[in-house]
Amino acid sequence: MYPLVNFPGSNHILVYQNINQGKEQKQIYVYKGSTQSHKSQTTYSNGITVKLLINQSQKNASRIKSVSQYRYTNKADQILFAGIINNHQIKKNTVSFVLPRNWFVISKTNLVKAGKDIKKNTKKTVSKQLKDYLQEHPKEATNKSAIQREENELLKKYTKKTLVKYSKN
Repeated sequence: MYPLVNFPGSNHILVYQNINQGKEQKQIYVYKGSTQSHKSQTTYSNGITVKLLINQSQKNASRIKSVSQYRYTNKADQILFAGIINNHQIKKNTVSFVLPRNWFVISKTNLVKAGKDIKKNTKKTVSKQLKDYLQEHPKEATNKSAIQREENELLKKYTKKTLVKYSKN
């Protein structure tokens, strides 16, 4: 499983969209099946239990689907449930998204807000923090690679902070 959207600092996004069906609210989760794919894949939570397992120690995200069925294997159960025709019928579908720490689960509307926030405020915030850094470390002012490194770190931190603000997790 691969992210639909990447942000600086290898911050990955699992996007979902809420859909109202009467009194119930369902979600559609959108992601990519491979890095080269231009098509997105979806998981619709209608009749499926969706679990989000975040902050796992693994490095790659995965989607695990499990299905449990009714199964009457011994004779006593087969006799007891003879009138019920649900042998081998699906009892429960579960899809688990196992995500590393650098993944965020964000709704489509919040993703748009986060993108606008990052686009609008990143340059101003990062330049202010970089200016503060250079005042604290005046020797680094002449080292362009150190300035670039610090700017990238500040960009990653600001992006992560913004994504945390808008994310579900």
